[in-house]
Amino acid sequence: MKKLSHSIRIIAPIACAAILFGTAACAKKQSSPFDEKSTFVSDSSSGDRELNMTVTVVSGKTIHYEITCKDHDTYMFGNPYVLEYKSGDDWYVVPFLSDHIFTMEGYILDNEFISNDGNSIHYYDGDEEIDIPYQNEEEAERIVESVREYLESSREPAENGRVVASDDIDLSEMCGDDLPSGHYRLIKDISLLSGEALDHSEDFCVVAEFDL
Repeated sequence: MKKLSHSIRIIAPIACAAILFGTAACAKKQSSPFDEKSTFVSDSSSGDRELNMTVTVVSGKTIHYEITCKDHDTYMFGNPYVLEYKSGDDWYVVPFLSDHIFTMEGYILDNEFISNDGNSIHYYDGDEEIDIPYQNEEEAERIVESVREYLESSREPAENGRVVASDDIDLSEMCGDDLPSGHYRLIKDISLLSGEALDHSEDFCVVAEFDL
């Protein structure tokens, strides 16, 4: 009987330890409130161009993002985004409401580009739009070159980061009002435009993490 009693005393602490370990493991592997695991893989192209995004929470479920770069190229951005939620070591895609879609406008937050409508050269000096009419293509080329030199001499240096995209997002509009508190990341695309016609040149992906 003494041996049996001794065995019971040894087994009891082991069983308790197993239960506690299992409980801790379950707590560590808490299930995500979202089902779809992220397949997003960050590339280095945006880093090569020193494109960076920051996100701040304005209030409730409204956030503000800014994308900066360290060059004077022209970029276009739109409304679409991807929102992901972190659970444990994994990221999960936050689904959008089934009856909601993004509008597909393109925005250019840069008043330093020059355009030609066939009769006049247009550009912005700060918030003021300037129109310079010309008589022939030769004169137009001279005006464009002169305007470009003026803009390059008057604009702020980009070494510390120039804002090329900025907006507020009410996450509840696309994701609903029941977003849980936690750690999130916002993923957005931004396009590089090139040439006087501002043709689409290349797409980049920028990411920023934040807490709700």
